[in-house]
Amino acid sequence: MLAPTATLTFRTDRRDHPPYGLDGGEPGAPSSNIVVSGDEARALPTMPMHAFTLRQGDRFTHASAGGGGFGDPFERDPVAVLEDVLDGKVSIAGARERYGVVLSAAGVDTDATRDLRSAR
Repeated sequence: MLAPTATLTFRTDRRDHPPYGLDGGEPGAPSSNIVVSGDEARALPTMPMHAFTLRQGDRFTHASAGGGGFGDPFERDPVAVLEDVLDGKVSIAGARERYGVVLSAAGVDTDATRDLRSAR
């Protein structure tokens, strides 16, 4: 925020009810609205619609809801999950927890991935 003050009014969807997944897919990430004032961050409610006062130096961030997944994440091709990690879409921990894919410095650890997925 560059001006001394401003009024922000907004309404967003899919914050309380994230996009649903299909055919065993997980729901997508919900939307979020955050104002950062100095070192303090606060989430803003989306409903009912309110006007919020922003002050110089504040930052408003809106993250749109992500799409729901399609299919069982543990059946996704491990190499495709590795590519998502390399592209910054999924963390190494997320690959393990959400997709059952174990990664090492050499790439996909096929044996550990098979063991993790079968233990599920």
